[in-house]
Amino acid sequence: MIYIFDTKILPSLCLWTLALLPIPTLVAAEETSTTEETEQSTPETTQQPAPSIIERPAHTTPAAHSARDLQQVPPDNATELIQLDGGDDPFVGFFRQQSGAVNLGGIILIADDQTHPLQNANLEALRKGLTEFGWATLSIPLPSPVQPLLPKRTLPALKPIKDHASTPENPESETKTTSNAPPSEPADATSSTEVESTTATNASKETSEAIVHTSDRKERIINRGVAAINALQARQTSRFVIIGSGSGGVWATALATTLQENLDINLVLVDPTSSTDISAPDIRSLIPDLEITTLDLYSAAPSAEIGKSTPNRLRLMTARRENLGNYHQIRLPNTTHRPQGYNWLLRTVRGLLETYIINAEPSPKLKKPKAEPEKANQPPGSFANTG
Repeated sequence: MIYIFDTKILPSLCLWTLALLPIPTLVAAEETSTTEETEQSTPETTQQPAPSIIERPAHTTPAAHSARDLQQVPPDNATELIQLDGGDDPFVGFFRQQSGAVNLGGIILIADDQTHPLQNANLEALRKGLTEFGWATLSIPLPSPVQPLLPKRTLPALKPIKDHASTPENPESETKTTSNAPPSEPADATSSTEVESTTATNASKETSEAIVHTSDRKERIINRGVAAINALQARQTSRFVIIGSGSGGVWATALATTLQENLDINLVLVDPTSSTDISAPDIRSLIPDLEITTLDLYSAAPSAEIGKSTPNRLRLMTARRENLGNYHQIRLPNTTHRPQGYNWLLRTVRGLLETYIINAEPSPKLKKPKAEPEKANQPPGSFANTG
């Protein structure tokens, strides 16, 4: 078949075909643009996942670090983390063996209530430095201190305000109201007794809660000290020294007075202070019970102790009244609290231990060999009469 097209119609057909061809592409482009607009119009919260809850670490006391000390790398290669059993109170001790063959004894270090055993700069200098002079050191943490209970929150007393509001300004109106007022009914005795009984029961509950809250910390510290002694004894140690710094000096003194009867033990106090724990004893009440060599080291300027009843002075006066000849108090310069004074503190403590503990002990008596009986002078060739 032969199709005949008019030459005038062909150009118009080409234009119409070209116009119809881009229609699908334009539709697809419009669809993609609309989908992008809808995605952008949606809120950002739908695109992003819900924010995760930030878990902040709970506040822990210095004594609560013992559980995670086993998971941490020791601060130096010479420190050994040992698990100690204080009865129902397991804890971690930081042991450091003496560097030489000479074993002078073991030192138990007790830091302040508010610091970690390895965060006390003075004790760290002694813990590491004394091992170079024949002493093995063992730092033990203390249980969490017992803080005073917060008082219950109550409303302010409204009685003075009501009394002030009920007083009239005109005294004549007051007399009229009092004369016209009906007679007051007697107070109910049962209600007053009920109030007194409830207050008494509340007071007894509060006191019982306080007793339970403050009853076992000293026993736990004593058990920890005994566990530290047993650990040192297992390492062939027979001479012991307890060093307490800050409020740790109170618990070091309490531990020394408990163990002094059965052990060769001595006490060193480095700037002792009173403890914020409400169950802690007063260190001055423990001094009269000391029967061992005690070195009381404190840092103060010379002018700060003249004519003043400072805690350092009061401790010394207590020891003098009890006639404790083995109680020695030594003043340290203020530089011992600074890094440049740590080496000076180490040399001082080492010298005091050697002077008042090692050299002061009586030396063992040497056994003299038995003298052989003298033989009588005999001429050569003769035989002794064995009769």
